Amino acid sequence: MFLWIVGKTSGDIFLKEWGILGESELYMNLYLYFSVAGTFLILLRTIIITVFGIKGAKTIHDLMVNRLTKAPINLFYDVTPIGRVLNRLSKD
Repeated sequence: MFLWIVGKTSGDIFLKEWGILGESELYMNLYLYFSVAGTFLILLRTIIITVFGIKGAKTIHDLMVNRLTKAPINLFYDVTPIGRVLNRLSKD
């Protein structure tokens, strides 16, 4: 996130300088590089958040199912209706 903010701010600064000094291929190329780098950083951030989000959800679900299967039968399943167990699994 920090790198994206730095890239966006740097791109804005170069855009300002480009507008003040007029036509310069250097500023156009730098602005292009900062824009492309910012796009790739956003894509990378989205992929990382998605992968870790799915991994975390899978871990939580596996732990929940594991604890349900290891729950003592006479203390949990006799007093908890099956609908409540299914609702808990479907909400989380």
